[in-house]
Amino acid sequence: MSVPPALLASEFSVWLQADALSLDTNPAQAAEVLPRFAAGGVLGAGVAEELGGNGGDVTDGVEAIAAVSECSLAAGFVLWGHRTYIEFLLQSPNAAPREKLLPDLLADRVAGATGLSNALKFLSGLEGLQAAARTEADEFVLNGKLPWVTNLWPQGFHVVAAVAHEGGRGAFVASLAHDDPGLERSADIDLMALRATNTAAVATFGVRIDAGRIIHPDANASLPEARPAFLGLHCGMSIGLARRALNEARCSLGVGRETLAEPVDDLAAALADR
Repeated sequence: MSVPPALLASEFSVWLQADALSLDTNPAQAAEVLPRFAAGGVLGAGVAEELGGNGGDVTDGVEAIAAVSECSLAAGFVLWGHRTYIEFLLQSPNAAPREKLLPDLLADRVAGATGLSNALKFLSGLEGLQAAARTEADEFVLNGKLPWVTNLWPQGFHVVAAVAHEGGRGAFVASLAHDDPGLERSADIDLMALRATNTAAVATFGVRIDAGRIIHPDANASLPEARPAFLGLHCGMSIGLARRALNEARCSLGVGRETLAEPVDDLAAALADR
């Protein structure tokens, strides 16, 4: 397993647990989360060592998210967004964004965010893509919005998005940056219990990108291939929350509650087997 020991070491886990309520309720703490992750060695879980990570594969990323979520679901949500963005770079056939961005992502100099909830609904035929692009010379000009994106760190972020070609000629997956002219980040959305997650909306007004920013030229091929990792990383949050709930239940066993011990143990064993 490539999840570093520092993740479960006292200083890091004590901070997560001590500040869990504040991460739920205080947006001012959002700036502290990524630097703490970098100091704890969490950001490279499941990233090959030759790329600057801790080694392992995406299952190690799932375990890192689960371990963090066991202490703070808000922090786990931030790590999910960041690690999922990294996973799209790792799976991309275009090496340019990976080579350019991965060192900064692993060192917490910039945040990774994933604006693909609309794209996954698009794949299921539930709604159309909310961002579109026209081609001008060797550039793509984007207009549209991403109404709900986590980990839009004001200090700097990159966000992966699915973009339709104008005229109905398919779609592609691209990376947009906080400092792209024409890109606007909204104020944080006031989410219950997730206020330190830098969750906001992104709008694009004539944002120009070139081929070096394309994660995959065909969203209809890329997104189904990436969906297992996307959903697996997402499940890390639920796994961590379930572990914590079972641990809390076990700690609450006492006189008059002994009959709950066996069901709690059975559930914990079933969870461990997943």
